[in-house]
Amino acid sequence: MALNVAGDAVGAVEPGRQAAAEFDSVFRKTLDWEGDERSPSVDEALAELLVARTDLAEILAKTGALDERIRILEDAREAALSIEAGPRTRRALGTVHHNLSIADMLRLLDAVRRGRGGADPMVPALSASRALEIRRDLLNPLDLLSMWELLNTCIQYLRCLAMVQEPDRAVMVLDLAASLVEVLPATTLADLRPKLDETVGMLCMVYPGHARQFANVYPQGDGGRRSPRPGPRGFRRRPPSA
Repeated sequence: MALNVAGDAVGAVEPGRQAAAEFDSVFRKTLDWEGDERSPSVDEALAELLVARTDLAEILAKTGALDERIRILEDAREAALSIEAGPRTRRALGTVHHNLSIADMLRLLDAVRRGRGGADPMVPALSASRALEIRRDLLNPLDLLSMWELLNTCIQYLRCLAMVQEPDRAVMVLDLAASLVEVLPATTLADLRPKLDETVGMLCMVYPGHARQFANVYPQGDGGRRSPRPGPRGFRRRPPSA
């Protein structure tokens, strides 16, 4: 990842592959030693494997290996679904589904630009939906990162919903996103707020008949300030120590 951040994605590929292979070995050995797929050790080992594969997939994306990127993410998804995943694995799986949605959307848009048929916009939408479900279940009001992750996935899901003719669901997801905007610090929102605003503008163009509903749950022109609310429903459902 250091090589990748430094701009040497090509040089990062082989270390990334080695890391994924090592974590795969660690996971399998840990599972054999423990004999219980629900143990914290197995959860930790599998979560690290998913992170390694996700990192490798993002490195591959920078080298232009988009199809391999998707394959690596799909392999990570299947690994997580092969056992009863613990909380660390579920969180890593949320990232896998989120990144897979982005990768599938990019492939879809590329197919459209090239005039190729057969691409299904429901594919990225389903991955985003699964990521949102996982991240909402793991939402912790004491963990700003969990809130940032959920808002990030809300934005990605909204982009997908603009392509699959689901305006009513988009209103619901935007309402959740707006709740997160209300409680997150401005510094945490700095990179996501412009993306959300842009996405809402796109939704209003795609679904002009729902523009008023979008404005009601996420008003434009007032900096996004709204009267205080209890926060996302997930906040009320989960104890602070979760």
